[in-house]
Amino acid sequence: MKILVTYFSQTGNTEKVARAMYDSLKDRHETTIKRFEELGAGEPAGFDILFIGSPCHAGDLSAPAKELLKSLPASMNTAVAGFVTHAATVYRREDYGQCLETLQSSMEEKGIRLLGCFDCQGYLAPAIHDFVKKHKKIPDDEWKQRVEEMTGHPDAEDLRRAAEFARETAGAADAAG
Repeated sequence: MKILVTYFSQTGNTEKVARAMYDSLKDRHETTIKRFEELGAGEPAGFDILFIGSPCHAGDLSAPAKELLKSLPASMNTAVAGFVTHAATVYRREDYGQCLETLQSSMEEKGIRLLGCFDCQGYLAPAIHDFVKKHKKIPDDEWKQRVEEMTGHPDAEDLRRAAEFARETAGAADAAG
């Protein structure tokens, strides 16, 4: 089975998850890992499974992820699985749930089989801490606690779960033929 793990990452969170997935698949399948910007035109359609990774930006998939989804040909024979990183301690599920909905609706529109989506806490980029804290109206003491909770993510357990998701997803797709 040919698998492509592709992702967009600005802070390294999504890249860590992508690498964990790739590492868990590379010994069992013909697996490639590439950042979105490294993909050639039409390249994703040459794989059996496409894992697409994105951080959550403003409650939805990143702009590069949305562009990749738009570029996928309708009814391609490649199945898709998604993975998303987000600052879960700062946002409620409703705040990042749109990522999952965007992925699902994009695949439905194109008639592409969606195998599932993995989400994982990441560490919010320090450059936007003040913006998010003010936007969400989080008091200083609560903000300090939330930063402590997200520090170090994705951690070893997050990456173990990502690898497990990738193996199970590939196994289920392989069994389904």
